[in-house]
Amino acid sequence: MEIKKHEPGMFSWADMPSLDVEKAQAFYTRLLGLEATSTPMGPGRTYVVLNKKGKSCFAMYPVT
Repeated sequence: MEIKKHEPGMFSWADMPSLDVEKAQAFYTRLLGLEATSTPMGPGRTYVVLNKKGKSCFAMYPVT
């Protein structure tokens, strides 16, 4: 389902913190058939956006 309009107060984006971004990325790409795009966040940190058919779904980032 693609949401084209977000009413005020509706959920529209999720950032998911993860202790192991590589494992989480592998899990969600397999489970949901997503593609991942990684962007450096600084030394040793990466922000990963998960996409379906070219549309961004949610993202994850490392926590320590």
